[in-house]
Amino acid sequence: MLALSESMETRQYKKGEIFLKEGDHCNYIGFLNKGCFNFYYMKDGVELVRGFFFFNEFVSNYRCFLLKNKSKFEIKALIDSSVTVIDRHDLLLLIKEFPKFQELKRIVVESLYIEISDKLESFFCKNAEERYLDFIKDESEQKKRIPQYVIASYLGITPERLSITLGSYRIFNTLGEQVLNGNLISPSINIESLNSGSYFLMLDDKNSNQTYHKKFIK
Repeated sequence: MLALSESMETRQYKKGEIFLKEGDHCNYIGFLNKGCFNFYYMKDGVELVRGFFFFNEFVSNYRCFLLKNKSKFEIKALIDSSVTVIDRHDLLLLIKEFPKFQELKRIVVESLYIEISDKLESFFCKNAEERYLDFIKDESEQKKRIPQYVIASYLGITPERLSITLGSYRIFNTLGEQVLNGNLISPSINIESLNSGSYFLMLDDKNSNQTYHKKFIK
């Protein structure tokens, strides 16, 4: 009889170590105890980051685990991480011996599906600013340790552009009322919602800790 403790293994990953390689079969599912991973596609030797796995999330390639095919993306540790892993074979044995584990499998598979779907949907359906706002909702220590070039790849912009545009803006009308605000990721600000008239723009540069002012007319 297979015990649950015997079927699970805790693995330690150093920064930069690979959890899943492109072209490998994904026969296991991991649960992230600490640390952070990203998943990315390789194109012409460049990593195209499409999402992240953080603390208390499942880590795997859901499609490959389900269909038993080869992975088209890689999963890599961005910082030192700890993952508890269970092999497909052991998971199926547990389900066979303990039918109640069928519910655990359902929860794991559904969680992985939702995680990966949300991450890919975010990339294809949201622009760089929207993805950045989602990313910084939780200002965790793990996220602060992610290299800027990795975040830039995830946003689909260059590291230089990310460095320049990491700031925020506020727009005021002539009465001094704030009518629009946001984070600067794209090189332009959408002012379609503003009525015709004069406005004052304030740009807050996080890199230099300076604020710039400009008057404009729509």
